[in-house]
Amino acid sequence: MQQYAILQTDSITHTPKSINDDEAATLPINIATTVIALFTTFGFNFPAPWENRPFEHASDPIVLLGAGTNIARLFTRLATQTLGLTNIIAVASLSNEPDLREAGASHIIDRHLPEATLIAQVHAAAGGASNVTRIFDCASWEHHLATALLAPDKPTRLATLHRVDEAKIHAEKPLCHATLVQNTNANLGAHAKPFWQTFLPLWVEAGIVRPTAFWTLDGLEDVSAINKQLDEYSAGKGQVQLVVHP
Repeated sequence: MQQYAILQTDSITHTPKSINDDEAATLPINIATTVIALFTTFGFNFPAPWENRPFEHASDPIVLLGAGTNIARLFTRLATQTLGLTNIIAVASLSNEPDLREAGASHIIDRHLPEATLIAQVHAAAGGASNVTRIFDCASWEHHLATALLAPDKPTRLATLHRVDEAKIHAEKPLCHATLVQNTNANLGAHAKPFWQTFLPLWVEAGIVRPTAFWTLDGLEDVSAINKQLDEYSAGKGQVQLVVHP
C-alpha cells in the first residue's frame, strides 16, 4: 500500500506477459517462501534447478501439514515438477483434494480425523513411522502433531512458517532439526538472482507456478475491509488474497 518502493536489483523481474499485474501481485511472498523451503538450509536444502548438485531423494516421503494453503500447493507443484518428488503426503481438508492431486500430491489425509487415526494414516502412506523424516508445517502455531509424526530413531527435518521451539521438540525427538522458513531476500542468498530473473518467469510461462485466487479492492477508503484481511492473515486463517488498488 505504497506508491514507490526501493528494491534490490537481484530480487525483481519483469512480469511475464501471460499474467496481469493483479495476478502477479499474488506470487512473490508465496513463491519466494516456497523456494526458501525447498532449496535453502532454512528448509530442506534440496538442489535448485540452477545448481549442479545430485539429488537422490525423489521417492522419499515429505509430509505437508496445512496442505490447503497457497504455499503448500505451490510447494507441491514445484517439488514434483522441478525435483520429481513422488511421495508427497498432504494433510488438509478433503475439499482441497482436487487441487492437491492436480498439483502432484500422492496422498491426501483428512486433517479432521482423530489425531491417532491421522498419525496412523500418515505413517502408513510413508511406509512406516521411521520414514517420516521431513515435514513442512504450513499452518500450525504449535507443533505437537509434527513432533508426533516424525521418525523417532533417525535425523529428521521440520520446516515451519511459524516460530518453532526446537528445544521443546528435542524433548520428544532429539534428532530433529527444526527451522523457521522466513521469507527475506537475504535468506535466498545466492539463489536470489537466478530465481527471480530467470526461473520464476520461466515457471510462470510454463504453468508450473500459477497465480493464486484473489479479490480486489479499489481505493483505500474501506479501511475496515483492509484491516480485517490483515487481521485474518495475522491470525493464520486461510483467506483468499486481497489486492488493493490505491
